[in-house]
Amino acid sequence: RRAVIAKSEGVQGSKINDAEGIKAEMVNISEAEMQRQINEAEGLANEIESIAEATAISIEKIAHALSQPMGADAMKLRLSEKYLNTLEGLGQDKNDIILPKDISSYDAVMKGLSLEEFNEKKKD
Repeated sequence: RRAVIAKSEGVQGSKINDAEGIKAEMVNISEAEMQRQINEAEGLANEIESIAEATAISIEKIAHALSQPMGADAMKLRLSEKYLNTLEGLGQDKNDIILPKDISSYDAVMKGLSLEEFNEKKKD
């Protein structure tokens, strides 16, 4: 009878040890996942902060450049170039046709881009 009790206690102890091992493994996995999420969030926060700082510096540089002689003209030229480059990419698919809202507004678009003003200054 003592042998049966000893064996039963051994089986019970083994099951307890197995359960505690599984529990410890689950806790470790959970803590590792939590730390991974924390690290990922901190990395993202640092990235956002770096982008914000770089943006602030670039805005300061643009503001300084605009205050210089011909700074506004340089900005208009750069924006016009970007606008035209963007338009160039539209309608690349052979089935696409891009039309302005008012087909006769080409002059208005060019004036809005200040290209006429730029060309007039360039001629002077």
